[in-house]
Amino acid sequence: MHYLEYLEQVEFEFNEIYLSEDTGKSSEKYADLILSAINASQPDLVVTGANIGKFSFFNNTHFLSLLDQLSCPIVIARQFTFPGVHRVKAWFLKLVRI
Repeated sequence: MHYLEYLEQVEFEFNEIYLSEDTGKSSEKYADLILSAINASQPDLVVTGANIGKFSFFNNTHFLSLLDQLSCPIVIARQFTFPGVHRVKAWFLKLVRI
């Protein structure tokens, strides 16, 4: 099961942010885009991985500044997966090796 389908089944609202190639190269533009998307949706909670693209929340000044500007709780997970995704990935890797 695709993780988006899983989130829909558990009635979890989510937003995806699509980036241009230019935005993905600049941590400042990236952080500004994320902040504007979060402010627009006004979520109760933000859950994200520690790395977004090639940038890290832990060592990038723009992303650290983003954290200070949020008005909602944020959970930053070093690594996480959605239920079922690991099994599908393992199954796919077995197929590739055959």
